[in-house]
Amino acid sequence: MHISEPLPCNFRLSLCKAFELFDTDSRGQISAADAGTAIRALGHVITDNELRSLLNRAGIDPVRGHVDLTRFRQLVQPLQGRSYGKQVEDAFKTIDKEGSGFIMVTELRHLLTNMGDRIADEDFNLLLQELEVDSNGRVCGKDIVRLLSR
Repeated sequence: MHISEPLPCNFRLSLCKAFELFDTDSRGQISAADAGTAIRALGHVITDNELRSLLNRAGIDPVRGHVDLTRFRQLVQPLQGRSYGKQVEDAFKTIDKEGSGFIMVTELRHLLTNMGDRIADEDFNLLLQELEVDSNGRVCGKDIVRLLSR
């Protein structure tokens, strides 16, 4: 996966297509975990905590629960108005626990190469070339948001 601009709307999956992609047995339901992946396939940036919160508000067990198409629409609806840049900014705020505006390169590498929609080490190295690393081994969150939102 290469870090680049978000896909134009005409290239993103439709809500129904994203759901159908994960409803592999055509039962009309997908697992709660697959719902998160499907939401991300729609182009939304959502943390695991945000996903758990959405599922809990909908009364769906995040571990053992299943989501039908109607519930899937309900999960996606609050995310529809959020801009991609705002989503990346919100995601950064959840990992910047001290609110310093910075994150250690090692932590960023771990998050992007091991969690969620992972990127390859080579792609992370390309990303890192476009970021300024300070003398403490940190990168500025605004720079990360700017780079991932273009």
